[in-house]
Amino acid sequence: MRQVLLGNLMEEEQGDKNHPELWQRFAEGLGSHYLIILKMHRFRETQELADGYFDIVQSGFAAGLGALHAYERQTPEASRSKIEGLRKHYSINDKHSLQFFTVYMDADEWDSQGCASLITDLNEEKQDKAMQGAKKGAKLLWGFLDEIISTYVYC
Repeated sequence: MRQVLLGNLMEEEQGDKNHPELWQRFAEGLGSHYLIILKMHRFRETQELADGYFDIVQSGFAAGLGALHAYERQTPEASRSKIEGLRKHYSINDKHSLQFFTVYMDADEWDSQGCASLITDLNEEKQDKAMQGAKKGAKLLWGFLDEIISTYVYC
């Protein structure tokens, strides 16, 4: 279990296709400069999402694993949708800017399957806790996206 989770974390943090680097490339593709990105404040919704996931993880391994699975499972399809929308509505077509989404379309498919396999190996009680964590995690993510969209897109 630890090796699967460590592999997931390493994929997110190491190499030239690490999560923060790819997100920065996307932001630059939208016209933001690296120094501006570093100085930006964190939106309240982002902090609430991070804090909520931290609380789930602190409540126990199974719940944290469930929340991770809920997040990873949604990413491939969400990435496809984001790429389509960015191309269609914002004319963002360059590989560099879209790489965050293209990389995680495939990587999170594998990560989701790894998390699902780990959950299957848990006993019934821990599987129930994983399901509770997945529901809480999905609810946090959806709330974050709803708030971001209603606050920053439709205003």
